[in-house]
Amino acid sequence: MHSLNLLLVIASTWRLVVAAQPAAVTCGEGRNAKTYSVQDQKAALERACGLPIQQGSNFPHRYGNFEDFNFRRGTYYEYPLMSGSVYNNGQRGGPMADRIIYVKENGQCSPVGHITHSGAATRGQFRPCSGTSLRDGSRNFNCGTRSRKRGTSPCDKPGLYLRMGLLKKAGAQFPEAFRTIDESVEKGKVSSEDYALAFDRAICETSAERHFSFKTPKEFFETVLNVYSDIQGMGAPFAVAVLEKLPIVAEEISRAKTEDEKLALSMKCYEKYFTTCETCRPEHAVLTPIQDLKESMGFS
Repeated sequence: MHSLNLLLVIASTWRLVVAAQPAAVTCGEGRNAKTYSVQDQKAALERACGLPIQQGSNFPHRYGNFEDFNFRRGTYYEYPLMSGSVYNNGQRGGPMADRIIYVKENGQCSPVGHITHSGAATRGQFRPCSGTSLRDGSRNFNCGTRSRKRGTSPCDKPGLYLRMGLLKKAGAQFPEAFRTIDESVEKGKVSSEDYALAFDRAICETSAERHFSFKTPKEFFETVLNVYSDIQGMGAPFAVAVLEKLPIVAEEISRAKTEDEKLALSMKCYEKYFTTCETCRPEHAVLTPIQDLKESMGFS
């Protein structure tokens, strides 16, 4: 009896919720348009739900919704759509432009929308497929336009510079890192979907002393904390490593006697703890609450 109950629990854990799917969706326009039946969508969702979440360019992986579609809050994943077949990682030709977006909760996978690169304003950006429930978001992706007194939007290259919210906060602090990422994208080494991991690698390979200019340790750590707390939600393992190690660094810095010594030590600690790629691993998964970190370092 117990064995039967266990089997029922396991079976229900992987049950797919497909009722929310539309009859069909069409992604792209004109010659590039592709229509996906309910069976196509179901097949992609079943494959995605049965696979572990991946890092980098393999699927399924986390979808950050940088286009600001009208999702409710949550963690979303994407998997390629194909007509009459199912995508496999590493297959010849790579994934096509179309994706099914879904949530995975308690082992159940539910579709929330369908998006495509086809017809998007720039490479790396998505737009909703026809027939899906998504609407375009409210973020402004018109590169080069002026926004109040903030000057020209930093969109002189496609792809990564569409991530406006994070760049406004972090771009000035990590210029070399962003150049490294963008060059990789231009060369086709990574797609803009790999932004968080590319950011990890770039920061790991970047010397802090060339890119930080702070007056106090507090200013230094506030900036690091703000930037990495922003990208930890994107699944960036280096962000997790940073948040874990900040209290250790704060304790070391507290031993310095003068503000100049503290600032110099903070820079050395950054290089010691944060600029080694040994820390850039997904297994760094335990986060200390951000508010606790702030309080432990003496600022709210």
